[in-house]
Amino acid sequence: MKIIYLLLIFTCNTLTAASLLQGPMVGHVDDQSAKIWCALDEKGEVKIRISEDPNLKDAQVIAKKDFEMGSISIDGLKADTLYYYQIEAHQYSKSARSHFQTMKPLGKSLKLRFLFSSCSGKTGSDEEATWDDISQLNDVDLILMLGDNHYADSTNPEVITKHYLSHRSIGGFKRATSRIPTYGIWDDHDYGPNNSDGQTKGKEDSLEVFKAHWANPSYGEKGNPGIYFTYSIGDIQFIMLDSRYHRTPNKSMDSTDPAKTLFGEKQLQWLEKTLSESTARVKIVSGGSNFELEGSNDGFKGFKVEQKRILDLFQKTEGVILLSGDRHFTAGYHIGEKTIEITSGPLGSGTVTPKKTPDMFFKETKGKMFSIFEIDTQTKTPKITLEVYRAGTGLIRTMNFSWKQINGLEKITQEN
Repeated sequence: MKIIYLLLIFTCNTLTAASLLQGPMVGHVDDQSAKIWCALDEKGEVKIRISEDPNLKDAQVIAKKDFEMGSISIDGLKADTLYYYQIEAHQYSKSARSHFQTMKPLGKSLKLRFLFSSCSGKTGSDEEATWDDISQLNDVDLILMLGDNHYADSTNPEVITKHYLSHRSIGGFKRATSRIPTYGIWDDHDYGPNNSDGQTKGKEDSLEVFKAHWANPSYGEKGNPGIYFTYSIGDIQFIMLDSRYHRTPNKSMDSTDPAKTLFGEKQLQWLEKTLSESTARVKIVSGGSNFELEGSNDGFKGFKVEQKRILDLFQKTEGVILLSGDRHFTAGYHIGEKTIEITSGPLGSGTVTPKKTPDMFFKETKGKMFSIFEIDTQTKTPKITLEVYRAGTGLIRTMNFSWKQINGLEKITQEN
């Protein structure tokens, strides 16, 4: 009887050990390191086995105890190298083996393809068809999620976590993000209620939950909380902005009031410094809210003084391309015939038809959508191509941009 009793205790402990709940999702990857995000169903030990061998022979093992949710850093990797990995919570809870590629060394010219979109919908099922298409792409180097990554419309951590669980449980999302480095910023619905701002109650909780669910390289600055950050791949720099945490309420004052801010002064100074110090040939600047002159009042249209300040900054900086989400359609703008902005989405939400504005040179308003930029800096002047995809249809639009168009020296032909 004693032997049977001991066996029963062992079985119970095994069955109640922490198991893998979500992930793995590959986050920030550079030429020497990577971050892998995952979540367990309760606090416990998690291990990552990683190797250049597809069978994980001679794998490096990174273990973390008392782990429940977050990112695990892997250092000492080789540049431009394919790695295979597996997450293990215990012997009965392991992820499928997956892989990712480390990036080329900093400053090197390269050809890079990155996917971007926004507006995921109320539940994961809303974007299931889109992620199924994305998961079948084998030529995407990274994914940028540009806000409204769920529609919790709350700052309650339990509510936000529930919505992340819904979206990250769908098969296509898991298949794609387990091998493609994925970065995120927020907009209003995954930050707080609709059109929420810097006065939103509970924003500190939203920030902590966001940080727990993403594996970005950093979040804000010391003395200025937020989700903004920058990183570079080869000679392409990505600048990801926070359009909610420090925002003045949309209707608190007139759009021409100098005190009205969308980014906040410290983030603006960081943006100016980041661009002035950049040596990258191409700078991708991404925000949850749209930059263009005649967009929605929840974008920079409602913040005229700050809008002029940042557009002037972009126009005097070579190689800037703007990305945004929020709008539930996909469109391109040549702002003042100087700076290109591409708004992409929705991944899962319903679409709307925008009004034609003087800066708009194309629009797509039917179905679920995502976009891909291909940037090749291996030539004398970078080659830049935009591709727009519709779920269930595939590629619906391809556009090539000259370096002169990117830098406001040549007009882009508008559609009727």
